[in-house]
Amino acid sequence: MFKITVITLLATLVLAQGNIRGAANDHRSDRELHDGRDRELMRSSSQKKGSKKGGKKGTRTYKVTVTNLSLDQPMSPFFAAVHSYNTPPLYTQGQPASDALALLAEDGNNSDVLSMYGQMDSVLSSESVTGGLLMGGATMSFMVEARRGYEYLSLASMAVNTNDCFIAVNGQYISDGASMVLPGLDSGTEENNELCTHIPGPACEGAGAGVRATENAEGFVHVHRGNQKIADLGPRYDWRNPMLSVSIERV
Repeated sequence: MFKITVITLLATLVLAQGNIRGAANDHRSDRELHDGRDRELMRSSSQKKGSKKGGKKGTRTYKVTVTNLSLDQPMSPFFAAVHSYNTPPLYTQGQPASDALALLAEDGNNSDVLSMYGQMDSVLSSESVTGGLLMGGATMSFMVEARRGYEYLSLASMAVNTNDCFIAVNGQYISDGASMVLPGLDSGTEENNELCTHIPGPACEGAGAGVRATENAEGFVHVHRGNQKIADLGPRYDWRNPMLSVSIERV
């Protein structure tokens, strides 16, 4: 009888210790799960903070180099924007140009395009790359920053010895080693009358700045046919596509 009582007491102690140990393990598991959730929430919060527009986390810097391939078609200061894939395109061939693009293509004035892109949540940066006109055969480089979600480049410039010729990159994925050659495009917003009274470039001493000839404009964006030597612009100011080369290099 005594032995049975001792054995019963020992079994009760073992069971109690097991319950205590199990409760401790359960408590530790709950704490680990809670801590894990805390860490996950902290990590998620950090990722969200790092993904905000204009944040520096994960930013990559690229050098964009442009070369004017034409003989005597200087190019106006470039508009350049870094944006997401979902950003509306600067233009669509076969469709009418926006008023903002028309101002750039006719006068080399990129202020309205800058304003349009600057108001979009999908745009990381929008700037005017200054330094005067990019003359025939000249090369210029500038830096842009890209990051996850904002990895596309758009840029545009006017061939200033024309009525409404522009050159543009229309949402190019930014990657190290990317390169392209671009034709001249006609915005279709002004007649190609080739009169100095409507051309803002040095060939006409800027006489046509701000003057439009819209009555016989084509009405849609298309590949430019070049100057046809029909009025004030002689063969010196004609060109054969392409007009601009662009390369991208990570730095």
